[in-house]
Amino acid sequence: VALNGFGPPNSLAIGFSSTSDPMDDWFFYELEGAPDNDDGWLDYPNIGISQQDFFLGGNVFNSTFDFLGVTVFQIA
Repeated sequence: VALNGFGPPNSLAIGFSSTSDPMDDWFFYELEGAPDNDDGWLDYPNIGISQQDFFLGGNVFNSTFDFLGVTVFQIA
């Protein structure tokens, strides 16, 4: 997982290996950092994994560093 951008808007980049061999194919995704707020940017990304789902979340701030809320993505 990597953050792309230092202010609004930013995005999250994430990659998954298709197998346990890192030399095989990879799947890459880019998610909008703060989909509910045009002036928001996501920081402090964190990951949660269950047997069926992948969760990616983080804190959302505006350009003056005010906390706006939390965003969580669920990828099944």
